[in-house]
Amino acid sequence: MRNIILIFLSIVNLIIIEITLSFNTGIDYLSLRIIFVAFSLVTSVYMILLYRTSKQLIIALIAVFISLIHILLIIRIVFQAIYS
Repeated sequence: MRNIILIFLSIVNLIIIEITLSFNTGIDYLSLRIIFVAFSLVTSVYMILLYRTSKQLIIALIAVFISLIHILLIIRIVFQAIYS
């Protein structure tokens, strides 16, 4: 069950990243993206702390990495919106 949740969060993160990179969304839905990526990151870190198999640990680390990429993308978008 944990693997399914982490894979689902990773896929949704990747879809949102792809939409953000494909279209000029600006700061539209920024709060929704911040809430989702925070939930995804906290859930992934929680799963890292409670892993039972190495497969769960690897999936959780991948989910954290994807969430961090999403956070960097959000920071870049906010920076561009403020200073351009």
